[in-house]
Amino acid sequence: MKHFEVKGTVRTEFGKKAAKQIKRSNNIPCVVYGIDQTTHFTVANADVRNLIFTPDVMFADLNIDGKVRPTLLKEIQFDPISDQVIHIDFYEVDPAKPVKVRIPLKLVGNSAGVKAGGKLKHSLKKIAIKGMMEDIPNVYEVNIEDLKLGESIRIKDLKSDKLQFTENGSTLIASVMIARGASSDEGSAEGGEAAETPAAE
Repeated sequence: MKHFEVKGTVRTEFGKKAAKQIKRSNNIPCVVYGIDQTTHFTVANADVRNLIFTPDVMFADLNIDGKVRPTLLKEIQFDPISDQVIHIDFYEVDPAKPVKVRIPLKLVGNSAGVKAGGKLKHSLKKIAIKGMMEDIPNVYEVNIEDLKLGESIRIKDLKSDKLQFTENGSTLIASVMIARGASSDEGSAEGGEAAETPAAE
C-alpha cells in the first residue's frame, strides 16, 4: 500500500483559544494513538489534502518533530457549515503485527457470462483485509474471467497466502445477471424470453 508523509508539530497548548489560533494559522489539530503513547500535534491543512481527498487508501508516515511513525487514518471531523477539516485522529501501526484495513476492490478480466450477454453486477467496492503492512496492496484485484451466467463470487471464494479476509464469507463481490436475450452453453430458460434475474447461489 502507498505511503504518504505527513509533517506535524507537537501541540503544547489546548482549549478553545488555542484551537481558534490553530485554525487561523490554517492548521489542523490532530491526535495519534500510538503504540506506547498518545501524541497531540498539528499539521498544515495543505499538507494533508492529498491524503484525505483521494480514493486511495494510504499509510500516513507521521513525521512529528523528526520522529517518524507509520499510521492509518482513524477519524476525520468536518465543520458542519464550512465542510473544512477541523480534527484528525490517527492510530499507529506496528510493522511487526498484522493490520486491519479496507482497500479498494477491482474486478479484472471480461467474464464469460458478460460475453454471453449477461449483465455484470459489482456489489463490493472496498474489501476489509488483515495482513502485515508490507503485504497490503494498493488495490485488491479479483479475476472474473471464469464467471459465467447466473454465477457469483463471494468473500469465501477468495484465496490468499498472505492476507485474511475479514468480511463475512457470504458477502457478495460480483455476479452476472441473466438478462433478456442472454444465452449460455447450457441452454436458455424455459418459457421463452426471461426477465433479468439475480445470480444463483
